[in-house]
Amino acid sequence: MKKKKTMATHVEVAVFPHVPNNPMYASNTSPRTPAGAVVLAAPLSYGDDATDDVDAVATNTKQQPPQYDYDADIDATLRTMEKETIERPSPDYLSNRQAGEMLMMDRADLVEKMHRFCTSYDLAPGALHRAVSFVDRFLSAKKISRDERQIRLLGAAAVFAVAKYEDRNTMQKINVDGVAMYAGCTRSEAVDQERELLATIGFRLSGPTAYTFVDHFMRHSQEEGTATVRSLAHHLANMALQDYRCVAFLPSVVAALAILLARMVLNCWTETPVAAAGYTLEELSGCIEAICDMHEHQRVWPGCAQMMRHWEISAQFSYLLPPLT
Repeated sequence: MKKKKTMATHVEVAVFPHVPNNPMYASNTSPRTPAGAVVLAAPLSYGDDATDDVDAVATNTKQQPPQYDYDADIDATLRTMEKETIERPSPDYLSNRQAGEMLMMDRADLVEKMHRFCTSYDLAPGALHRAVSFVDRFLSAKKISRDERQIRLLGAAAVFAVAKYEDRNTMQKINVDGVAMYAGCTRSEAVDQERELLATIGFRLSGPTAYTFVDHFMRHSQEEGTATVRSLAHHLANMALQDYRCVAFLPSVVAALAILLARMVLNCWTETPVAAAGYTLEELSGCIEAICDMHEHQRVWPGCAQMMRHWEISAQFSYLLPPLT
C-alpha cells in the first residue's frame, strides 16, 4: 500500500487497493476464509499470544483474563442473532413494499432527522442504529403514505422506543409529549405510533447493530489511538445508516468496514480487526463502494453534509476517505 503525505488539516492515506465487487448480503453469507486467501493469525482475544513457533505455543502457560473465556461464545451468539430473519429488514423494501411511495433520499432525510432527535436529547450511544433498524423493519412489513408528517412521526416513535430500551433513565430526558411536539402530532398519535411500531416488529428489540459490532471487534484493542479509531468507526457506521444500499449488509460487515476505514484514515493500519471480524477485503467491497460513494457525493444525500458537520464540530476532527482506484 502506497502512502503519501498530506496537509496537517486533513488526514489522508494512500490509494485503497481495488477489490472486485462482491457484496456481503445477509441472506447467503457468513464469515469465512475463502480458498486462496491469506490466513491471518488468530486475534489475541481467542487464546494465547499468537506465534509461529509451535513449541512456544505448546509451552505457553500464560493465562488470559477471565472475560476472554467467553469471547468465542459471545461472538457466535452475536453472529447468530444478526442473521435472524425475523429481525432483518428486507434489502429491497422501498421498491417492493413501499412501491415508490418512499425513495432512497426520503429515507436518508429521515435518518438525519432521527440523528438530530437523538443528539438533541443526548440519548445513549447506539440508540440511532437500533432506531433506524426498527424503522427499516417496520417499512419492510407495512406500506405508509409519502406524507412527511407520518414519516417524521415514525422516526420519532422509533427513537423514543429505543431510548427507553437502551437507558432506563430516558424518561428524565424525554417523554411522549416531547415526541409529539417534535413530530407535530398529538400525544395520542405518538402513543399509537409507538405501539404499532413495536407490534409490527414483534417486540423483538435486542438484535445486535453495527454499533454493537464496532465495540465487539475492538473490545481488546490496546494500541495507541484506539479511542480515536473507535470514535471514527462509530461515526462511519452512523453515516452508513443514511445509505439505503447498506441495508442489505449484515451489521458486522458495516462495523468491520468502518473499523478498516477508520484505521486507514488515521494511518494505524492493522489486519487484526478484519481477521477478528472474519471477512476479507473482497467480501467488504460492496459496502466500501457504498460508503465511499456517499462521502464523495455528500450534497446529493439529504442530511449527509449535516451529519458530517456535526461530527467535525463535536470531534474537532475532519478526514478524507481513501479513494477507490
